[in-house]
Amino acid sequence: MKPCLAAITVSFDPYAVGAHAEGSYSCFFTTRGVKEPALPGAPLP
Repeated sequence: MKPCLAAITVSFDPYAVGAHAEGSYSCFFTTRGVKEPALPGAPLP
């Protein structure tokens, strides 16, 4: 699978944000949406 530079994926283990039976969770953020509020010089693609 080729990585997408237009998005950042954050993955959470089971129990981190829900019940173990629900499995893991993932959140997707566009790089534009993350870069705008990021601190200057933050190591982002």
